[in-house]
Amino acid sequence: MSIFWEELKRSTERAWEHAKVNSNSWGYQIVAGTRWNPRLSGDEIAQLQHRFGFAFPSDYIQMLRTFNGFDRVCIDVQGGEGPSRHRRSFYKYPDDLLSQTRLLEDLETHRKVVNAVLEEEGFDSADVVGFVPIYGHRALVAFTDPTLSPVLSVVGSDVIIYGHNLQSYFRHEFDKELRPTESVDARGDKRR
Repeated sequence: MSIFWEELKRSTERAWEHAKVNSNSWGYQIVAGTRWNPRLSGDEIAQLQHRFGFAFPSDYIQMLRTFNGFDRVCIDVQGGEGPSRHRRSFYKYPDDLLSQTRLLEDLETHRKVVNAVLEEEGFDSADVVGFVPIYGHRALVAFTDPTLSPVLSVVGSDVIIYGHNLQSYFRHEFDKELRPTESVDARGDKRR
């Protein structure tokens, strides 16, 4: 197991022990006591890759060997203007495989935009072998080169790179849980 993933697991779970839901916020929020689900075995990862139809990036395999999605649902209080909604935002596989078809369909529908964004950031879109929804509307891009692991944020045709690799994505997404005094941009560079 990777030291990065072990430390991320510890620091985020510690931060979420007493997480508070912001009643004026829109979007899914992590609720108090959220933990990561247990890791997947090598055989389970191999079966999951078979179901997706491609090999996963090595970073994602290391992550799955450490944890596998949230153990509980997140809440969207809709800014206090509507009924609360609940869903697991960080996906647990294989449980959430069928529920993520919409994001995969959006990626294929807007593949020209996806390819242009990847190319603009220096990735060869011809080497993309598939996508893995990981969190909300974020998807990991799998390439023929397993060392590449960029993460996209996809809302219809609005596509951006949210992390140039899986670890920088996690630093970006869970920045406040990881380092309270400094932040990290989507490339993994420190900001103050």
